[in-house]
Amino acid sequence: MQILANAKLPIAKISRGVIAGWALTAAGFAFLSIPAVLAYRFYEWLRYGAWPSITAADIFRMAQVQIPQAQWAGIQKTIDWVAASEIEWVALAATLALGFISARIAGE
Repeated sequence: MQILANAKLPIAKISRGVIAGWALTAAGFAFLSIPAVLAYRFYEWLRYGAWPSITAADIFRMAQVQIPQAQWAGIQKTIDWVAASEIEWVALAATLALGFISARIAGE
């Protein structure tokens, strides 16, 4: 029994690696979406002479996804603030958060 208690299962390492891989993929996607949105905005500015505002709520509407609703007022205010934020800032924050999470998981 003592041997089993101290043994490290390879399944735990595989699942950490998979989680770290998904987090890195998501961080990469979020990082690559920033130049894509800026390129679209630049195109709109050149064509129409106006810099379009694209918020996270706009992306949710385009994807036909409802913005989450929370019962706690503080959480709902945070969700509303993120939804009203420009998409580049949301993508940057997601990139940094997911990169940090994957680095922490990979380092364990």
